[in-house]
Amino acid sequence: MSVVTSRGTKTLLPRRDPEQFWNSVRAEYAAEDRRRWKSLAMLALTEAVGWPPDRVALAFGLTRRQVNRGVDSTRRSLQTRFRPDWDGDDESGGAKAEGGRNEHA
Repeated sequence: MSVVTSRGTKTLLPRRDPEQFWNSVRAEYAAEDRRRWKSLAMLALTEAVGWPPDRVALAFGLTRRQVNRGVDSTRRSLQTRFRPDWDGDDESGGAKAEGGRNEHA
């Protein structure tokens, strides 16, 4: 899948190679910013691993509420910065679902 950053540059985000994916995220989003990496780690632990917010809070020395806010903020930031570049402008006539996806694809 490719995405277009808020600056208008198109970037390919690989689906199959996690190392390549995280290298792309690093280059386009986090770079050497420790706070962004911390936020990405919290998001990954909650979304990909399934840790509850209270466990993530213990690991990072935060409160559950701070983790929830951080995860929500990171999710919104990533959605804003990387929006999918869907092929075509929905010329197929299909209605788009929330998030811009074509429901009929």
